[in-house]
Amino acid sequence: VVKRVATSATVTSAAKSLSHAFPVTSVTVSKSVNSALVGAGSSLKFTATANGSEPRTYQWFKNNIPITAAQSATFTIGSTSLTDNGTYKVQVTNSVTNTPLNSNEVQVDVTQSISNIVITKSYTEVAALPNTPVTFSVANQGTGPFQYQWRKNGVNIDGETSTSLNLVTGLEPNTTQPDIYDVLITSALLPQGVASSGIELLISIPVTTVTATRTPSASSLITGTSGITFTAVANGSDVSYQWRKDSTDIPGATNATYVINAATPARSGNYSVRVSNFATPAGVTSAIVPLNIMDPVQSATILLNDPPSTSVTGGTSMNFSASAVGGASFTYQWRKNGENISGATDAVLQTNADIGAGDYHYDVVVYNPVTPSGVISDPIIISVQ
Repeated sequence: VVKRVATSATVTSAAKSLSHAFPVTSVTVSKSVNSALVGAGSSLKFTATANGSEPRTYQWFKNNIPITAAQSATFTIGSTSLTDNGTYKVQVTNSVTNTPLNSNEVQVDVTQSISNIVITKSYTEVAALPNTPVTFSVANQGTGPFQYQWRKNGVNIDGETSTSLNLVTGLEPNTTQPDIYDVLITSALLPQGVASSGIELLISIPVTTVTATRTPSASSLITGTSGITFTAVANGSDVSYQWRKDSTDIPGATNATYVINAATPARSGNYSVRVSNFATPAGVTSAIVPLNIMDPVQSATILLNDPPSTSVTGGTSMNFSASAVGGASFTYQWRKNGENISGATDAVLQTNADIGAGDYHYDVVVYNPVTPSGVISDPIIISVQ
């Protein structure tokens, strides 16, 4: 706010939102094989860990030469060979880092003496269930005989020196910080050994039940309604959500709740949520929760189709029809002299004029699910002679 000295008038500046971006100052690289040597035919994954504001850009290098299309936070060699020997690093930058920052260098030496190391697990999903027996098995090629040492988080497991490791999973889910198992394989030719890639032992409770609800819970809601909230309740650990409309994923709708504001009829549809986790990667989908958004009735009009004149003799057959503007799913209640006509609830009224002489006022009240009080048409006055 700026105040002039000579007067008491004030001038208010336009408000601006401030956002701070932080440069990249630290980058480290690790590899999935925890040994100096890498067995030929093994998968090898490099992972970059960097600070600084996102989005960040990455460029991986081998022997200081950029690797084509290696521009994400991870870089994987699917099956290593002797041609992959070398030194690897990554450069990371962002919008406020003037010079890309180099990571540490990671040396890769591929050997064929112990090669094609593959670990398989006894369970089929990404995660195992709590308190459940599991087995890791290793197979490899090369020049043997071989010795094996299983490790947990880089530490030798006493007595586990065969080609398989049998475990019982813990009681609690651990998907945020899972234990990592690998096996160090040695031979007379390579007494220092070659390690397998680490395998994460994820423990997860599967998703088996999912319920979705909506508030407000009325079957139909008026156009413009805000705060329409769908809520998911599911079992399972560390679950993820994906809301859907008419069996199609809604982009960005990945929280336990999904909110619609200022709803329009286009938001009408059948909503559901799919909940998944490591133990249930395909997910479980809730029952459908319908949402019907409609406009209110704005006006109602009636016509006398037959006879052509509103002046009639007693007992004359008469045919009226009603139309409405706004909304849909109309219901009708015809009236005579302000009183409901029993059973007259269609868009057309077929009736007979009264016998007694006089003026009779016919009108209709049109309703829809979001216009519960209805809209009354102008009357047509029938004069019985």
